[in-house]
Amino acid sequence: MKEKLVTNKKTYGAVLIISLLAALLLEGFLAVVSVHHGKGQPGINLWPERVASVSGYEVSYQNGTSVVEKTGGDPQMYFTETGYPYGRLSIAFAEPIEEDVQAQVYSLGAGEVYYQTVFIPKGSSRADFDLVCRDYGQMRLDLDGSFVLKTIEASPVVPWREISLKQVLKQWNMGMFLFLWLIMVAVTYSIADFAINSGKNGAKKGSRIVSLDLLRTLAAYFAVACHVIGPMIQEAGMHTPVWKLLSAGNLLLLTCNPIFLMISGALLVKDRQESLASFYKKRLGKIVVPLAVCYLFYMAVFWTGNLTGFQWIKRAVQVMLTGSSEIAPHFWLIYIMIGIYICVPLLRKTVGRLGETGGKRLFLVIAAALSAAAWMKSKGFGGSQWLNWMLWLGIFVSGHIIIQPYMRRYDGLFGLFGFAMAAASYQIMMVRSDYSGIIFNGSIFIVGISWAVFVLALRMENILGWASEWLSFLGRHSFSVLLIHWLVLYRILMPGYLPGLLSHGVRFRIFGTFLAVSGLSLSAALIFDNLIQAGFEKLIDKIRKK
Repeated sequence: MKEKLVTNKKTYGAVLIISLLAALLLEGFLAVVSVHHGKGQPGINLWPERVASVSGYEVSYQNGTSVVEKTGGDPQMYFTETGYPYGRLSIAFAEPIEEDVQAQVYSLGAGEVYYQTVFIPKGSSRADFDLVCRDYGQMRLDLDGSFVLKTIEASPVVPWREISLKQVLKQWNMGMFLFLWLIMVAVTYSIADFAINSGKNGAKKGSRIVSLDLLRTLAAYFAVACHVIGPMIQEAGMHTPVWKLLSAGNLLLLTCNPIFLMISGALLVKDRQESLASFYKKRLGKIVVPLAVCYLFYMAVFWTGNLTGFQWIKRAVQVMLTGSSEIAPHFWLIYIMIGIYICVPLLRKTVGRLGETGGKRLFLVIAAALSAAAWMKSKGFGGSQWLNWMLWLGIFVSGHIIIQPYMRRYDGLFGLFGFAMAAASYQIMMVRSDYSGIIFNGSIFIVGISWAVFVLALRMENILGWASEWLSFLGRHSFSVLLIHWLVLYRILMPGYLPGLLSHGVRFRIFGTFLAVSGLSLSAALIFDNLIQAGFEKLIDKIRKK
């Protein structure tokens, strides 16, 4: 016992020292990068001195400030070229803004190429954010809102060789250093715990269903792919050959949302003995905790402004409770899942106890409701949030019913039905500009295709044994990939941090971007699942036991 106590003390000491050194190195690196981007250096005045033109705004000048009223749907500001590469942008408002403002930066020197988006929260009077370091030529800035503007300044890039230790020390952020140390403590503790306990009392892995791991993997990377090709579909223009090809592929990729819910339904609706407290702690915790942590990361990356710590936390809590944020629009599915999970104990006592006749009847009711919803939306109504939530609840329940032995006799029919829905969806896309609402959101069209994909994966259960370990690995991290990939795509890839990736043809852009986003998202998911989240869980368990 004494020897174990000494070992634990040595482990904790090593964790603290290693995590401290890691946090020091990381914060030092961040300070160097901040100097490189021009933080703390004199800026070049863009507004009002170098304004070339504005559109979508009505501007009036009062007492040295500019009252900017948004008048169009795509407001734009253009600034004259200076010849300097920019690394940072600073926007000063004369009064705190009264609404959230989205800021988008473009470079006209590169043929009006989009580089990045940030969000300035309501109540901010100043916004400072790093840019991709480059010569923007005649910069374009879109601020989507109305405000009283004081100045806009761009900071020139500081070459790496000209960075001094004094400049770096000025950018040292003690608050960020302590936060990084906390993160690194969790990461280091998790690694140490794995190194010490690996091989001891080898934990038995729970049996996994290979076909469901396949579906988890498909759903996660379908989500990545549809977000990669989404901007390209918009760029192509409706009914062009490229648009038709990508839109047809999108019919398959957008099965990701129904498939995620159907997997959960297949696993959770079956009636079993489990207390309410145990279910909510085990199941909701696996969704709510990662969602909250990822939301905080998104806010730290995408938000700028000068809110106080209390204001920032208050705004963050509001956004997380309502889900009303554009920084992570794909999180809507997680909120749908949370609402449905709350209902699972009731579903287990009702749907989970249905026999063959009741199950088939309920499935037909769900199919009829999805068909009616598609018809309603084609007529311009049926957009109620409650109606759509009920439709997604039906999709969730269909995942439980479709895996029942009595439904497996109809796998072939599901395949034919899915093919028919894909063909019908493609025809709708050719003749209706509002096809998205008709086909994709709680509609029989996309769900019919999803059912076909689902049963095809189920039929592959016995032939995927050779890939079971890989699919188990990818499936375990699929939820984190779903959460993280949007940040990787729109904060790393789209701004051009991987040079040349977005400057080639459509095929290279699609496959190159997809592989890059998938690889980086999976790497981040591994760190999050195995180190950060696991480390915090272990630390919390230790605290509770003490």
